[in-house]
Amino acid sequence: MGVILEAVEKQIPPPVEQVPQAPPPIVENSNRNFWKYLGIGLSIVSFCIAIAVGGYLYVASKNAPVKTACTMEAKLCPDGTSVGRTGPKCEFSPCPTVTPTPDPTASWKTYTNTTYGFSLKYPAAFIKSAMEESWSPPDQSFTIAISYVKTLPFYAKTLSDDNITVSGQIVRKLVGQEIISDTGTVIQVGPLQSRGNYFIISYSSGAKKADPKDIDTFNQILSTFKFTQ
Repeated sequence: MGVILEAVEKQIPPPVEQVPQAPPPIVENSNRNFWKYLGIGLSIVSFCIAIAVGGYLYVASKNAPVKTACTMEAKLCPDGTSVGRTGPKCEFSPCPTVTPTPDPTASWKTYTNTTYGFSLKYPAAFIKSAMEESWSPPDQSFTIAISYVKTLPFYAKTLSDDNITVSGQIVRKLVGQEIISDTGTVIQVGPLQSRGNYFIISYSSGAKKADPKDIDTFNQILSTFKFTQ
């Protein structure tokens, strides 16, 4: 009997001790939270951008100039050009800046003839004849004179015959050389007329070809000639 119990005890395994297992750790779903917060952040940024753009467009529309159709008027400027109206107030554009041209006769002397009612300017260095109305530079290289005749007494070989304006009158300008010597240069301008009187303004030089500077001086004197009465 004892043998049998011992055999039975050997066949029955000993009870296994049950070790309690720890519950699985709770793992937070980090990926889900990342996309959640990213979506919220992007929504806030998008909202702020929309507010900023909307505000900018609103302010820009308020400050945008109102286009106005200007009339086609033109303003004549001192230099002969013209400008039109422009801008939101349709104001005339500024005229071009005109640089005054220096007057080469500003320092010249003025001769006035009260008997015949005319005046002219001549270089300060010129010498006026005491016997007649004529002027010459100190070297006496040429003479400018005024004579009272009705026609041009042009005793010279004509080189040119043109019309010019002197004191508002269109007159002839004859350029030539003396017939006999064929060396002197002669220029006569006229006849100018005022109150029944006639005037001839002449240039004469002993040189066959006048100095261009002397001719410029003569032309400048012509430009200052005017009737005073």
